[in-house]
Amino acid sequence: MDFSTEVEFGKDGTLPDYQIAQQDNINNACFNLLKIFSPNCDWDIKQISIIRNALIDVLITDYGKKEYDLYPWLLESE
Repeated sequence: MDFSTEVEFGKDGTLPDYQIAQQDNINNACFNLLKIFSPNCDWDIKQISIIRNALIDVLITDYGKKEYDLYPWLLESE
């Protein structure tokens, strides 16, 4: 799905539900990867974000993916 069309703040200042679901999907995939190597780990967004950022870097560099399509965020108005 191309998320790049949702680049401005929504009326309520949040991402649409489908983009929040994409963020959750990426975060859960990273947490599941962490649990493979450390089954007793707890959900820690700092640890997950390190894995997520590394994964996104690989997907951008080696597979030509767009960062916003992988992990959407709100772009602040100028």
